[in-house]
Amino acid sequence: MKYLLAFLLLPFSVAGQEQKPVEPVKSAAYRRLIAGNTTVTPGLRTAVDTFRLRIFAGIDQPIRRIRYHGNSIDVDVKYPRQLRLSGSYNASLSIRQAGRQPALQKTYAQGRSSADGLKWIGPASNEVFSYGPALSGLEYNGVPNAYDSKGDLVPAGQGNGVMAHPYTNSVFRTAVAFEQQFNLQARIMNYNTMAHELKLGFTNSTEKTYIRQNNNRNYGLTTSYAARIKWLLLSLKYSHAADRYDNSNRNGFLNKVYQQSLLTPPSFDNAAGYLAGSRQRSYSNQADNPYFLLADNGNYLNNTHHLASFTLKRQEYRKTRYSLIQSFEVNNSRSREAFKPYSANWPDGKLLDRETNDKSYEINGELEQTTNYGASRFSSSLNANMGLSTVWAGIHNGLLDYRYQRTATESRIAYNTKFNANNLKLVLDVGNKTYLSNTTGQHFFFLPQGSLEATLQQLAPGWDLELGLSYSEAAVERGINQSYGYANLTTLSVDRATAYFPVTEVNSFDGLKATRHRDSKISLALNSFKLGFTAYLYNKKVTDDVAPLAQGNQLSLVNIGDHRTRGIDLAVRYGNQMYPAVFSMTHELMFSAYKTKVTRAETGYNQLALYGFSDLHTAWIEGMPMNVIVGSAWTRGAGGELMIAEDGYPFPQKSLQVIGDPNPDFIVKYVNSLIYKRWTLNTSLEWKKGGEKWNGAQAILDYYGVSANSGDQRTVKGYVFDGVKTDNSKNTKPVDFYDPKQPVYENRWTRYGPSGVGEAYIQKADWLKIRDIKLSYYFTFRKGISRLETGVYLRNLLLWTPYKGVDPEQQLFDLPGSQGLDYFNLPAVKTIGCNVSIQF
Repeated sequence: MKYLLAFLLLPFSVAGQEQKPVEPVKSAAYRRLIAGNTTVTPGLRTAVDTFRLRIFAGIDQPIRRIRYHGNSIDVDVKYPRQLRLSGSYNASLSIRQAGRQPALQKTYAQGRSSADGLKWIGPASNEVFSYGPALSGLEYNGVPNAYDSKGDLVPAGQGNGVMAHPYTNSVFRTAVAFEQQFNLQARIMNYNTMAHELKLGFTNSTEKTYIRQNNNRNYGLTTSYAARIKWLLLSLKYSHAADRYDNSNRNGFLNKVYQQSLLTPPSFDNAAGYLAGSRQRSYSNQADNPYFLLADNGNYLNNTHHLASFTLKRQEYRKTRYSLIQSFEVNNSRSREAFKPYSANWPDGKLLDRETNDKSYEINGELEQTTNYGASRFSSSLNANMGLSTVWAGIHNGLLDYRYQRTATESRIAYNTKFNANNLKLVLDVGNKTYLSNTTGQHFFFLPQGSLEATLQQLAPGWDLELGLSYSEAAVERGINQSYGYANLTTLSVDRATAYFPVTEVNSFDGLKATRHRDSKISLALNSFKLGFTAYLYNKKVTDDVAPLAQGNQLSLVNIGDHRTRGIDLAVRYGNQMYPAVFSMTHELMFSAYKTKVTRAETGYNQLALYGFSDLHTAWIEGMPMNVIVGSAWTRGAGGELMIAEDGYPFPQKSLQVIGDPNPDFIVKYVNSLIYKRWTLNTSLEWKKGGEKWNGAQAILDYYGVSANSGDQRTVKGYVFDGVKTDNSKNTKPVDFYDPKQPVYENRWTRYGPSGVGEAYIQKADWLKIRDIKLSYYFTFRKGISRLETGVYLRNLLLWTPYKGVDPEQQLFDLPGSQGLDYFNLPAVKTIGCNVSIQF
């Protein structure tokens, strides 16, 4: 019988060596059936011999030989070991421009009102205002000076006949960025199973940013090696990255450059030179020439990153899986933040050499045991995970030295069970986490987690229903390797914002309560082949949240209280493959809405400033939404009408008030993909409804008379503000927004100070954006290169918003969480680019 079976298999082995084209079987189910060991029993009812058929490697490889020994037949392939090489190369070239910016006036010159009317007052007099006469009535006197080679401005008819014209003082240029990435993978396969794997990756990018004399460079290296040694999978990884920036923006340096360019009077040309002898050439000694700030300033920011990890993993042995992962990370940053001598705020110069050194070590172990029972309808697993991490962080700035250290232990044990029968699938997961660290006096041994998911297939023909419930708790702490120096800004008023130069960091992370998160969620999904719908309802409660507090020269972290967020996420997906090989399309519409509330403020920290300035900021206020905007507000009567003073102008309250809410009502996103043969077109749109923003840039531009608003309205006369007098009678007193015979500080925009009245500059921050458009085409090849894809893309192409400044999505000094505040926020970037991707 044994020899008979071998004889019966012989024709198949011979057929496998024939040199003729054969279509291989592509069925995945078929591959799984024959790829492993198979028991072969002759079909005769009286047979007593059982044979083990073992096929090493895949079915589509040539057979080397068939061996028989004992009760098994081994089919060996011709090439059991193989070297497989693959890789990719990606490159992109993009051209970028600054997006929308505040509108400026180009009509009026530097100067102010006087007893003789409007008068040009030039840079030699250090005039800061642009409330002078119209440029159309001025000409040059032809006598060169240190500020203008064409001379001073004089009334038309009194000079050389060369009429004055407005200058454009933008510091922006067309930016160019080039990025490339190369990846290589080598695998040694043993009977179609990975035995060794080596990966290498390189990245490099250079960017000439949209700000003149400001460039960035980045490069990175990643490598990894993995080997399967009997029952173990061993993996080693290393990555390195280095970044070089011409200027750090930690202190808002680039925002200040932008601010100074906007504040320059239209009658002064910054580009004509930034030096007057050895001193700075600017329109006033109270202002900076942006080119002076940028040129030869010695500034830089260098970041380096190293990460090494070692993983030892057993995939599964007798339904047991375990792994051990260790990693070590080093991050270093060195920067020079300087203002040269003769700068407006620092005549003697200002220099800070800053260095940060962060190191961390982490080890994590995981063990999982699985079990199947009940005729494979039930399966369960028990998972245990434990991790230990230590972080060392240091900040040295030449003046102060800070050292922090945290050791934390986290563990999790969870039980998962699954039931699968007919069209019903149930998944239950319950567990508990623990958290301990040396920087908090608390020990968390009970942080429960749980979820239940149910799937009902074929609820209706072609439709599946999924329901889910989940709850989790976690304890977290603020990262000790992060800088909280931005809180120093909250000690400065808007008027003194240009003096912002953060040096102080938090003194300690010890003794704080850990922040407790409690998250619950309900989910529903209804899907068919073409149409899908998902919905999530969630409730997030946070207790003992932490924020930085700046007091004098001290910066500390404090527990400020509790807050909650309740929201809903909806998504509808539609996909239609009309002609699968020719044309298909997918559409996805997403809706998100949430509400936040500060439910408790710790004693002494109600109305704490979170981001911004001392007199205008986002705040923590019990009973109010998160991050409400606080600032000066108009005085109003009982019915909400403006109160008007005797001079005919409204007047502000003496105390700060809540004047705005940056949180949106909802956000809608639409993503579309069209595929025609080898062409793919992807588009992405976003609509944000609701939310407000303080336009501080507009307030400052109005004050100095360079805004389009102050230019257009300065000729308004006889205007009556709608409101009531202090005696509650209706206001009827007319005012002139700018009377040339009155002191400049009496006009509409200067009378309230540089930052104006905060409420007057709260604006709607709705937007509708075309975020991305990408068109791509791909080629396929049989040898060498397997796929080549090329495309063009547009980002931030169009923006519609009622906001009168830069893109309202931009943040204060690029600080995450500072939404709602605009103090010369940098414009968003419009990008057009092309890319190529090669796979081999």
